[in-house]
Amino acid sequence: MCPFFGEYRWPKVEPHIRNAKARGVNIILITPPIKEVKNVAYVKEVIGNLKAIGVTVVASSGLHGKDIFIDDRIIYTGSMNWTSNRGLSEACHRIDNPDYVKFCADLLQQKTIEVALEPQNNLSPLICPNCKSTVYPLQIINQKHLPTWDKQPLKLGCTNPKCGKYMRKINDRKPFLYKPLCSEDGETKYHLIKFRNKDYWACPKHPKTCKKYPFVKGDC
Repeated sequence: MCPFFGEYRWPKVEPHIRNAKARGVNIILITPPIKEVKNVAYVKEVIGNLKAIGVTVVASSGLHGKDIFIDDRIIYTGSMNWTSNRGLSEACHRIDNPDYVKFCADLLQQKTIEVALEPQNNLSPLICPNCKSTVYPLQIINQKHLPTWDKQPLKLGCTNPKCGKYMRKINDRKPFLYKPLCSEDGETKYHLIKFRNKDYWACPKHPKTCKKYPFVKGDC
């Protein structure tokens, strides 16, 4: 997580990111939306360069953490903005403890975020299934006020102002690009049904034996 990209600090950090990618390391950087930064032109350039070398960069609102997770074993944490710091009054601790790292990662829903950001049929997971814009990607939203019974503050929401505010829980499955097929004959297409007042995808030929899938906003 990196709340800022500083023009003094980042050039010292970037070579390490580039070298890690060259070694085949999977890197995900979570950073604030462009509209929340002050040095817009510089941040756009940095993000463009990161994406060009294969780094997954995702915007997230409500971001304050500066943690770095490495191999489910090491965490760097503290008050220091590791991508922008240029002073001596901040702290950064390196903790090598898998149990502690797992505890912190679970609090931040690290694994959930990683799964949500995996490509789907070689398509970017950040393309909104509603408007399909390549200009306005999905971003992580740390929702301040949750509806009744909603216990998941992290959502994936569209940044396109014309999209109609598409948003889904980050731990929901990815939307279906095509209708699911029957697991028994591999041909029959699923259809939508009402089940206990909720929408589900169900097999019309084998409704009792084929698995049902809850409808997710953005499904085909």
